[in-house]
Amino acid sequence: MSTAATSTHGASTNFAAESKSLLLLLPPISVLVLAGIVFELVAFDLYQLRLKIPPFFPDSAAMNTALILRESQARYVWCAGLLLNVMADLAVITICIRILLRPMSRRGRQLYTGLCALFCLGSLGNLAASMGSDSAFSAIFYFTYDNLEASGRFEQVHLGAIRWSLVSLNAMSAVAPIIAMFAACRTMVSRAATAEDGLHRMAEQMRRMKELLNLGSALLVLGIVHMNAWLRWPAALVADPGIASDINGLSLSVSLFWGAAFTLMIIAFYLPAALLLRQRASALLAETGSPDSVMTWLKDHGLSLSPAEQMPQLAAMLAPLLAGPVGSALGNLG
Repeated sequence: MSTAATSTHGASTNFAAESKSLLLLLPPISVLVLAGIVFELVAFDLYQLRLKIPPFFPDSAAMNTALILRESQARYVWCAGLLLNVMADLAVITICIRILLRPMSRRGRQLYTGLCALFCLGSLGNLAASMGSDSAFSAIFYFTYDNLEASGRFEQVHLGAIRWSLVSLNAMSAVAPIIAMFAACRTMVSRAATAEDGLHRMAEQMRRMKELLNLGSALLVLGIVHMNAWLRWPAALVADPGIASDINGLSLSVSLFWGAAFTLMIIAFYLPAALLLRQRASALLAETGSPDSVMTWLKDHGLSLSPAEQMPQLAAMLAPLLAGPVGSALGNLG
């Protein structure tokens, strides 16, 4: 076979592996779309609930010191969550873009770049459309923003700063998970020349997959903590302790829903990817070594999927679900 023919065959093989890896996007995106549909159905009254809070606000001129201190406290907690979330988004985007810039076939790079850009634009377009509607998703923003405006506590310059801070964060949060998923698909591409190289490559892929799992989980945890702090903010402006407690309970419920959705999204990506790597490694080991050593090799190189071996990954996958109660507990400490 000529050198040109070998090169063409290698590029074709690489592109096939690169494109096939993108099938791993289907389960987590399906989970996210389903979660959005379910949230619109069950949170049908969230947008209107924001109108029920202002009657419980005291007059801004008569706001006592305790309420002023509570509001300031809630604002600092929210701002801390915002800052952490922004830095996490920037870190994830930067790290994952570097992964996507690693060498790949020309057609593969075009496919990944085009699809990633398309998904990001779609996510941003959906965000922009929802913010201009009375959907349940937009209510997460307007529930707090409209109540802050109605409280009379903030000047327009402060409300403008709050609004644009949220718009910037939401834009980054809309694209960061997408870029992270494409980067994870990129790490799953396998094109080793020999069986030994293939096994080494799979162990390295699993290590990188776990690193991306931890990174993505941390990003989603911070997003849930920030969401909880944002929705709790109006409670600090309400004089009635019962209504304030109900607002806190609502914020926890919304955070729990999206924490569960994000946990399922992580599971929907990680488990198929881990099973695929394990299957590939087991097939190569069956060809090159004794079957008795398969399980030992898988365990030694992090590809064993037994619950005991996957405890750190299980904790990372469950972290978004637990972030709501943890964020609520931190807010209660304040």
